[in-house]
Amino acid sequence: MELWPHRIAAISATRSAIDSNRSAGLVSMPTGTGKTVMFSSLASKIRQSTLVLVHRDELVRQSIETFSEVWPDANVGAVQAKRDEWQDQDVVIASIQSLHQRRLHRIPQDRFGLVVADEAHHAVAPTGPQFSTTSTPASRWG
Repeated sequence: MELWPHRIAAISATRSAIDSNRSAGLVSMPTGTGKTVMFSSLASKIRQSTLVLVHRDELVRQSIETFSEVWPDANVGAVQAKRDEWQDQDVVIASIQSLHQRRLHRIPQDRFGLVVADEAHHAVAPTGPQFSTTSTPASRWG
Protein backbone atom coordinates (compact mmCIF):
# COMPACT_ATOMS: atom_id res chain seq x y z
CA MET A 1 0.00 0.00 0.00
CA GLU A 2 1.35 3.38 -0.99
CA LEU A 3 2.39 5.78 1.72
CA TRP A 4 1.59 9.30 0.62
CA PRO A 5 3.86 12.13 1.86
CA HIS A 6 1.45 13.22 4.62
CA ARG A 7 1.28 9.62 5.93
CA ILE A 8 5.07 9.35 5.91
CA ALA A 9 5.30 12.65 7.80
CA ALA A 10 2.75 11.49 10.41
CA ILE A 11 4.55 8.17 10.91
CA SER A 12 7.91 9.92 11.18
CA ALA A 13 6.62 12.46 13.71
CA THR A 14 4.96 9.75 15.79
CA ARG A 15 8.05 7.53 15.75
CA SER A 16 10.20 10.51 16.78
CA ALA A 17 7.85 11.21 19.67
CA ILE A 18 7.92 7.55 20.75
CA ASP A 19 11.74 7.47 20.45
CA SER A 20 11.81 10.59 22.68
CA ASN A 21 9.88 8.65 25.34
CA ARG A 22 6.57 10.36 24.73
CA SER A 23 3.91 7.91 25.79
CA ALA A 24 0.87 9.56 24.19
CA GLY A 25 -0.16 11.86 21.42
CA LEU A 26 -2.76 12.79 18.86
CA VAL A 27 -2.48 12.53 15.08
CA SER A 28 -4.99 14.67 13.21
CA MET A 29 -5.77 13.89 9.58
CA PRO A 30 -8.88 14.74 7.55
CA THR A 31 -11.47 12.12 6.73
CA GLY A 32 -10.42 9.83 3.91
CA THR A 33 -6.71 10.62 4.00
CA GLY A 34 -5.53 7.30 5.37
CA LYS A 35 -5.43 7.30 9.16
CA THR A 36 -5.94 3.53 9.18
CA VAL A 37 -3.07 3.04 6.73
CA MET A 38 -0.93 5.41 8.79
CA PHE A 39 -1.40 3.66 12.14
CA SER A 40 -1.16 0.21 10.50
CA SER A 41 2.17 1.23 8.98
CA LEU A 42 3.34 2.68 12.28
CA ALA A 43 2.53 -0.56 14.12
CA SER A 44 4.28 -2.65 11.46
CA LYS A 45 7.41 -0.50 11.77
CA ILE A 46 7.66 -0.50 15.56
CA ARG A 47 6.57 -4.17 15.87
CA GLN A 48 4.79 -3.85 19.19
CA SER A 49 1.64 -5.70 20.13
CA THR A 50 -1.10 -3.29 19.09
CA LEU A 51 -4.66 -2.64 20.18
CA VAL A 52 -6.83 -0.51 17.91
CA LEU A 53 -10.04 0.83 19.44
CA VAL A 54 -12.83 1.59 16.96
CA HIS A 55 -16.43 2.75 17.29
CA ARG A 56 -18.24 1.11 14.40
CA ASP A 57 -18.48 -2.44 13.09
CA GLU A 58 -17.36 -1.46 9.61
CA LEU A 59 -14.19 0.04 11.12
CA VAL A 60 -13.37 -3.34 12.66
CA ARG A 61 -13.59 -4.97 9.23
CA GLN A 62 -11.75 -2.10 7.50
CA SER A 63 -8.93 -2.10 10.06
CA ILE A 64 -8.47 -5.89 9.83
CA GLU A 65 -8.26 -5.65 6.02
CA THR A 66 -5.80 -2.75 6.15
CA PHE A 67 -3.53 -4.40 8.72
CA SER A 68 -3.56 -7.62 6.68
CA GLU A 69 -2.38 -5.68 3.65
CA VAL A 70 0.12 -3.37 5.37
CA TRP A 71 1.57 -5.90 7.85
CA PRO A 72 0.86 -9.29 6.21
CA ASP A 73 2.88 -11.40 8.67
CA ALA A 74 1.00 -10.06 11.71
CA ASN A 75 -1.63 -12.20 13.40
CA VAL A 76 -4.71 -9.96 13.49
CA GLY A 77 -7.67 -10.67 15.77
CA ALA A 78 -10.83 -8.92 16.84
CA VAL A 79 -12.79 -8.25 19.99
CA GLN A 80 -16.29 -7.76 18.68
CA ALA A 81 -19.58 -9.39 19.69
CA LYS A 82 -18.71 -13.11 20.13
CA ARG A 83 -15.17 -12.73 18.83
CA ASP A 84 -12.67 -12.60 21.68
CA GLU A 85 -9.31 -12.89 19.89
CA TRP A 86 -6.88 -10.93 22.05
CA GLN A 87 -4.52 -13.47 23.59
CA ASP A 88 -1.99 -14.46 20.91
CA GLN A 89 -2.46 -11.84 18.22
CA ASP A 90 0.08 -9.21 17.23
CA VAL A 91 -2.77 -6.82 16.47
CA VAL A 92 -6.24 -6.69 18.00
CA ILE A 93 -9.00 -4.54 16.57
CA ALA A 94 -11.60 -3.97 19.28
CA SER A 95 -15.07 -2.55 19.10
CA ILE A 96 -15.51 -0.13 21.99
CA GLN A 97 -18.94 -1.58 22.66
CA SER A 98 -17.40 -5.05 23.08
CA LEU A 99 -14.73 -3.96 25.56
CA HIS A 100 -17.01 -4.15 28.56
CA GLN A 101 -15.92 -4.86 32.13
CA ARG A 102 -16.25 -8.66 31.81
CA ARG A 103 -13.66 -8.60 29.04
CA LEU A 104 -11.48 -5.82 30.40
CA HIS A 105 -10.67 -7.61 33.65
CA ARG A 106 -9.24 -10.60 31.72
CA ILE A 107 -6.81 -8.57 29.60
CA PRO A 108 -3.53 -7.79 31.39
CA GLN A 109 -2.91 -4.05 31.59
CA ASP A 110 0.47 -4.42 29.91
CA ARG A 111 -0.74 -6.76 27.12
CA PHE A 112 -0.29 -4.15 24.38
CA GLY A 113 2.73 -1.97 23.65
CA LEU A 114 0.76 0.37 21.41
CA VAL A 115 -2.86 1.44 21.82
CA VAL A 116 -4.49 3.45 19.04
CA ALA A 117 -7.87 5.10 19.55
CA ASP A 118 -9.37 5.63 16.12
CA GLU A 119 -11.74 8.59 16.21
CA ALA A 120 -9.98 9.69 19.41
CA HIS A 121 -12.42 12.55 19.96
CA HIS A 122 -14.81 9.88 21.29
CA ALA A 123 -12.34 9.03 24.07
CA VAL A 124 -13.72 11.71 26.38
CA ALA A 125 -17.29 10.44 26.05
CA PRO A 126 -18.76 8.36 28.91
CA THR A 127 -18.84 5.42 26.49
CA GLY A 128 -15.27 6.10 25.36
CA PRO A 129 -12.46 3.56 25.34
CA GLN A 130 -12.10 2.42 28.94
CA PHE A 131 -9.11 0.28 28.05
CA SER A 132 -7.05 3.30 27.11
CA THR A 133 -7.39 4.68 30.63
CA THR A 134 -6.99 1.38 32.51
CA SER A 135 -4.05 -0.09 30.59
CA THR A 136 -0.35 0.66 30.77
CA PRO A 137 0.93 0.40 27.19
CA ALA A 138 4.24 1.88 26.15
CA SER A 139 2.37 4.24 23.81
CA ARG A 140 -1.16 5.61 23.43
CA TRP A 141 -2.08 7.44 20.26
CA GLY A 142 -5.28 8.73 18.78
